[in-house]
Amino acid sequence: GEGTYTNKIDNWSLGVILYICLVGYPPFDDEKHISLEKQIVQGMYDFPPQFWSGISRDAIDVIKRLMCI
Repeated sequence: GEGTYTNKIDNWSLGVILYICLVGYPPFDDEKHISLEKQIVQGMYDFPPQFWSGISRDAIDVIKRLMCI
């Protein structure tokens, strides 16, 4: 890619890792009808209630703030 490396890349990666640590699966899924690359580039992830109901709103907010596209 083009551009410069910034801490935004590290923040995004930390958000992905935190997401995985909290629920045990990654925010992006290569089995969906949308390509994995498109999901990542467009920030297409969600917080399904069946897995996230026990996770605090603050934790979800941190992930959302870290995983900015």
